[in-house]
Amino acid sequence: MAELDTIKKMPFSIEAEQAVLGSVLIDSEKLNDIMLQLKTEDFYLEQHQAIFSAMVEMFVTNKSIDIVTLVSMLTQLGSYTEGDAAKYIKLLVDLAGSATNINEYSGIIRDKSLLRMIIEASREISDTAFSELGEAGDTLDFAEQKIFEIAQNRYNVNFEHIRDVIVKNYATLNTLKNNPESLSGTKTGFDGLDSLLVGMGAGDLIVVGARPGMGKTTFCLNIAANVAKRTKKEVAIFSLEMTSEQLVSRMLSAEALIDSLSMRTGRLDGEQWKRLAEAASALSETNILIDDTSTISVTSMKAKLRRLKNLGLVIVDYLQLMQ
Repeated sequence: MAELDTIKKMPFSIEAEQAVLGSVLIDSEKLNDIMLQLKTEDFYLEQHQAIFSAMVEMFVTNKSIDIVTLVSMLTQLGSYTEGDAAKYIKLLVDLAGSATNINEYSGIIRDKSLLRMIIEASREISDTAFSELGEAGDTLDFAEQKIFEIAQNRYNVNFEHIRDVIVKNYATLNTLKNNPESLSGTKTGFDGLDSLLVGMGAGDLIVVGARPGMGKTTFCLNIAANVAKRTKKEVAIFSLEMTSEQLVSRMLSAEALIDSLSMRTGRLDGEQWKRLAEAASALSETNILIDDTSTISVTSMKAKLRRLKNLGLVIVDYLQLMQ
């Protein structure tokens, strides 16, 4: 009896899945509303995955989506026989009734999908722990990474078909058309650079390269200060070469417009002391966090960053020194 109690049904809502598919058939424009929320894998039933995938393919190829065209597409793909497809598609339309609440239905499907992801991740974590391979700390990092990826909506055990990525691009372009500033990246504070980068996008990896002594670190610190002051978000700086005091000295020098020699010697006049105090006050109000551990590893870095709730930018100086 105890074994039977452990057998649990995977979470899903057949009603919500049917309602979403039926709503798209009633009003195909509603597909634009849910493309950024749902992926094919979010549907639990394979037959619903096949229908949603067919809808997406028709959208990408600019084909109208209705009962007749969808039945034809499903038949061509071999997902259904023509009779079965027509029968079930008509049932979906009848069950949906209207397309008014499609966003709420999509939210239900996404929630159930996330629960299934958590279950799958838990199984992987459990298998890794039972294997007793490696150190316990490595297993803990693995578990933390799995849960973090789910929280960031990036956990996926499968490849992502280019068709689904194209749909996301269409939706993003449509959003940009209606509101050009909505998806612009974080500004560096340097107008010329921002015009080329269109801001620093979420998840972007930007490498700053130049010969030694050209000011790479100072330039990145200027960006850090600009981002922290403008966005009010946390900016994490990992310095594997210089100490935190050396970094802050450079930031104060740049902020107060005082040359580095004067900062190193302490020979400041009254006006410079005043500017230094103002710079120190401004930087103290920001959420700039500095870690000067010279031997930090990627795992340790990720573990520290996961604990930050409002992270806006990460700077590593410099990558070649990482473990």
